Amino acid sequence: MLTEFLTGKFITIVGFTAALISTFAFYRAAQNEQNKPVYHEWLLLARKTFMVMFGALVINGFHLLYLILSHQFQYNYVKHYSSTDLNLFYLISTFYAGQEGSFMLWMFYGALFGVFIMLTAKEYEAPVMTVLTLSQVFLLSMIMGVDVPALGMIGSDPFALTTGQVPKEGDGLNPLLQNPWMVIHPPTLFVGFASLIVPFSYAVAALWKNKYDDWIRPAMPWVLFSAVALGTGIMMGGYWAYKVLGWGGYWGWDPVENSSLVPWLFIVALLHTMMVQKKNGSLKRWNLFLAILAFSTILYSAFLTRSGILGDTSVHSFTDLGLYNQLALFCGGFLTLGLMLLAYRTKSIVSVQPNGSLYSREFFLFCGSIVLMLIGLVIAAGTSTPIYSKLTGTPLTKIDADFYNKVTLPLAVLIGLLSAVGQLIWWKKIDAENLVKAISLPLSAAMIFTSVLVLSGVREIGMILLALTAAFSLFANGQIFFKVAKGNLRFAGGSLAHVGLGLMLLGIIGSAKYDESKHVELPKGKPVEAFGKTLTYTGVQTVDGAKSGYKINIEDGGDTYTAMPIMYETKRMTVQNPDVTHYLTKDFYIAPVNLMKRKNPNRLVLSADEPQTIHGYAVTFTGFKMYQDPTTLDANATQPIKVGVKLSVAKDGISESIEPTFTIVAGESPVIQPAPLASNPAVSFAVTNIDANSRKIMVEVDGVGTTSDAPSETLIVEASEKPFINVLWIGTYLVVFGFMLSIYRRWKERNITSRVSTQTLTTAQNAPELIDVED
Repeated sequence: MLTEFLTGKFITIVGFTAALISTFAFYRAAQNEQNKPVYHEWLLLARKTFMVMFGALVINGFHLLYLILSHQFQYNYVKHYSSTDLNLFYLISTFYAGQEGSFMLWMFYGALFGVFIMLTAKEYEAPVMTVLTLSQVFLLSMIMGVDVPALGMIGSDPFALTTGQVPKEGDGLNPLLQNPWMVIHPPTLFVGFASLIVPFSYAVAALWKNKYDDWIRPAMPWVLFSAVALGTGIMMGGYWAYKVLGWGGYWGWDPVENSSLVPWLFIVALLHTMMVQKKNGSLKRWNLFLAILAFSTILYSAFLTRSGILGDTSVHSFTDLGLYNQLALFCGGFLTLGLMLLAYRTKSIVSVQPNGSLYSREFFLFCGSIVLMLIGLVIAAGTSTPIYSKLTGTPLTKIDADFYNKVTLPLAVLIGLLSAVGQLIWWKKIDAENLVKAISLPLSAAMIFTSVLVLSGVREIGMILLALTAAFSLFANGQIFFKVAKGNLRFAGGSLAHVGLGLMLLGIIGSAKYDESKHVELPKGKPVEAFGKTLTYTGVQTVDGAKSGYKINIEDGGDTYTAMPIMYETKRMTVQNPDVTHYLTKDFYIAPVNLMKRKNPNRLVLSADEPQTIHGYAVTFTGFKMYQDPTTLDANATQPIKVGVKLSVAKDGISESIEPTFTIVAGESPVIQPAPLASNPAVSFAVTNIDANSRKIMVEVDGVGTTSDAPSETLIVEASEKPFINVLWIGTYLVVFGFMLSIYRRWKERNITSRVSTQTLTTAQNAPELIDVED
C-alpha cells in the first residue's frame, strides 16, 4: 500500500503543492516587475516549482501507462478501461479513455505550453504564467482523490485500488473507440482544449497590467494554434462518426459535440476582430471579452461532459465521478476572474473609434465575428437545456437536430456572404463605385454554379441561398488566393481557409441534405438492385480476430468490387461498422442492420405489405398490434411488452387473417405464441424475431413440408449515397492548411516590437505585398 501511495497519490499531491507555490511565485514576480532583484528571485522560484509540477505529471503519466501496459487490474482505472485482448495502440489509448486519464493528458499539454511560454513570452511571462499555472492547480485537484474534512472528497484518484479479489481480466475499451481515428482524435482535441488557456492568460495579463494593445501580437499565434488544433480535433471526430458508427452522418448536434464546437466558434470570432485591433486599435474590449468567453466555454464544456449532467442526453458523456462542484467552481471561477477584471478596467480601456463605413474592412470583420458568436450562443443555449431542466425540476430534454439546422441556416448564409465580400474588401480598398466591379466575376460564377444545382434538383430556398453564398465565397477567395500566392504564399493562409469554408458548406448541402438512404434486404446468393448497382450477399467472413465481416459483391456498370461491412457482438453492445466506397462525386455507404438466419426451410423474412410464398401459402405482413398503451410503460421497460403481428395468409382461393404474438420479457427470452389457420389448424405461424430498425419480421411455419427455395439467411443493410461528401472533406483539409500558413506567418512576426513607429507599421501593413488577406 505504501508503494502505491508514494508512486501515485503522493506524486499528485507533490505536483499540486508545487503548482500552488508556482502560481503564488509568478504572481509575486508580476507584482514586482519594477524591482528587478525581487522580480528575478520570485521568477526563479516560480520556474523551478513549475518544473517540479511538470516532473510530477510526467512521472504519474508514465506510471499509469506502465500499469495499463502490464495489465495491473487491481487498479480501478486499469480494470475499467483496458483488457488483455487489446493491441498496443488501443491499449495506449485507454490512458485517456476515462476522466482521470483525460485530465492528466490536459494537464500535460498545459505544462508543455507553460514551458514554451516561459521560453518565449519575455515581459509577459510572469502574469501569463500566473493564470496558466492557476489552471493547472484546478486540473490537478481533479485527480487528487483526497478526503478533506468539511469539504468531502477532492478529485478522483486514477491510482485507486479495487476492492475485494483482484480481477483476472479488465472490462476493456468501448468497442466504438477501437478505431485508429479515436487513437488520435482525443489527443488532438485536448491540444485545443489546453491551448485556449494561453489567449485567456494573455487577455487577463493585459487587463492586469493595463496593456491593452501589446498583448495582441504575442497572443495571435496562440489564437490561430488553438483554432487549428480544436478545429482539427472536431473534424477528426466527425470523420470517425462517419466511418465507424454506421448511422451515415458526421455531425448529429450531440450535446458533447456541440460543447467543443462553441469555443471553436468563439476563438475564430476573436481571430477576426484581433486583426481589426492590430490594424487600427479598435474593439479592445470586445477582444478581451471574446478571449475570456472562449476559454470559459471550454471549461463549461468540461463541466457539461464530465459532471454527469448529460448522461441521459448524450452517448458521449462521461459518468459522474463526484466532480460536479469542482468543475462548476473551475468554470465559474475563471469566468468570474475574467469578467470582473474586464468590468473593473473597462473605463481605462481607450479604443480608437472604428471606421463606420459600410465598405470598410473593419466593418465586415466585425460582422463576421458577431455572426460566429451568435451561432455559438444559439448552440450553447440548446446544449444547456439539461441544466435548465435540472434547475427547474422538469424532465430532462435534448434539443432535436432540426432546431440547430433551422436556426443556424440563415447564419451560415451570412457567413458565406461575409467571407466573400469581406475578403474582397480586405484585399484592396473598395468604395461604393467599384464594389460591384470587384464582386461581379465571383458572383456571376456563383450564380451560374447555383443555377446548375437548381436544375439538378435543389429546390429549397434556404439551400439555394446557402449554395449561392458558399459558391460566392469559394470563387471570391479562390481568386484572391491565386493572386496572393503568386507573390508570397505565406500571406495566403486566410484566403485558403475561406476557400475550404466554401467547399465545406457545399459539401454539407450535398451530403447531409440530398443524400438518399434505404433499407435493402439481401438474401444470400440472390442479386438485388439498389441505386443502380447490383448487390449480392455471399456470406460471412471472420476479420480482425473475432469480428464478422459480411461479403457483398457489387456490380456497378462494368466495375465489380467487394464491400465488407462489419457487425459483431460484445459484452456491451452490438457494433456495426459500415463499408464506404469512394467515388469522385459521391460515397456509396453500406451499414449492416441485422442478419436473419433460417434454422429450417420453413422460415420467412417479411417486410410490410410485401407477400412471400412458402409451400403454396402466400403470406403478407400487414402491421403490428400493441397490447399495452405505450404511455403506460415505465422508462426501464420492466414489465412484459406484448406485440401482436397481423398476417394475411392465402392458399387455394381461401384467405384469412391471423395474429401470432411476440412478448418481450426483460432479462429473458421472448415468449412466442403461434397462431393456427382456421382452415387447417395443423398449420401454424409464429413470429420468432422482430427487427425494429428495418420493421421486418421473421415468421416460422409449422405443419407443412420441409422443402423451400428460400435462402438460409438474409442480410439487412442500410444503403445510401452521399453526394459530394468528398467536397466536405477536401474543404476541411484546406481550412487546416490555411490556418497552418497563418500560424507560420504570425509566429515569424511575433518579434516585431513597438520600436517600429506607427507610421512605419501603417505603411508596411498597407503595402500590397503585406496585405493581411487571412483576416
